[in-house]
Amino acid sequence: MDFSIEQTNDYREVIRLYKIVYPEKRTYKFDWLYTTKPAGRAEIFLARDNDSGKVIGSYVIMPMRIWFFDRIIIAGQAIDGMVHPEYRRARIFNTMQERLHDRLRQKYEFLIGFPNVLALHPLLKAGAREFGPLATYSFPLTSQFLAKRPAQGNVFHTILSFLLKPAIAFYRYLHLGKVRTGGYRLEAVPENEIHTGFSFETIRKVHPVMTVRDVDFIRWRFFHAPTTKYIFLQFYRETDALGYISIRFEHKAVAIVDFCIDGPIEEQLSALRLLIDYCYQRQAKSIHFQLSEACYCTPARSRAGFIRRKDIYSIILMPYSEESQRLQFADFFLTFADTDWL
Repeated sequence: MDFSIEQTNDYREVIRLYKIVYPEKRTYKFDWLYTTKPAGRAEIFLARDNDSGKVIGSYVIMPMRIWFFDRIIIAGQAIDGMVHPEYRRARIFNTMQERLHDRLRQKYEFLIGFPNVLALHPLLKAGAREFGPLATYSFPLTSQFLAKRPAQGNVFHTILSFLLKPAIAFYRYLHLGKVRTGGYRLEAVPENEIHTGFSFETIRKVHPVMTVRDVDFIRWRFFHAPTTKYIFLQFYRETDALGYISIRFEHKAVAIVDFCIDGPIEEQLSALRLLIDYCYQRQAKSIHFQLSEACYCTPARSRAGFIRRKDIYSIILMPYSEESQRLQFADFFLTFADTDWL
């Protein structure tokens, strides 16, 4: 079929298409995500049917300031690749990939993305590499995590939940009972009290490729996001800030959105124990970590007792520069903060 590709700063057409493709999802993310990001405005590409004038596809590249070994670059994150349901068999997304390839290669060293099943094959065919998964690791805080939340009148689940309480308490003590927290503290702070004097050196020694997490990024990502309420917890040793943990509550569970502790495994464990105590006191039933495999904090996460549950995203890399073609999955530090765009 005959269609053209155009670039625009107006995301209203993307919203219209989004409502058709994802009618159950809300559209409050667009202004925040497309126009206010510290690294710059998103590049919006639309596919338009030349006969009807209807927008039938979209592809958006969000610029990201990335630590790339010893320098900072602008890479692109591909988001909101959509095709109108009536045009799914017309290879719209495949053709957009082909036509935009040279243009994007001239601007970015690489693109990274977290595609759904429909978008994965066209991206791989266009030259992307399937890197690996973002995985979920969980820590049980109460017996409700192991036995489904007791429903009214469900005697079996009620009894099972009661019987498992000692096991959960023993599990928490077994993994964290000897972790030292004296001299350390974890405090929720407002955006005007963020400390980023720490260097992220611990992370960058293991993962030389990561989003630049400076004050501007942290404020945009965790304090200015619409509707989603994040809690930003600064981690201190005495008065020295050693990093942060960002979380959000999801009903009775807690999702760790970002975990950046610039210190050795003992300090990472101290931060995790303080976090687990913080969540337990607030009656959360479980904590979920979502991050890439072979993460710098894998030893601490494992020793703390987090259990791998499932993979939640396929991660693809579209390498354009010669240097980016040599990248390995372990080079990247990725958490839910890099993917959870509401």
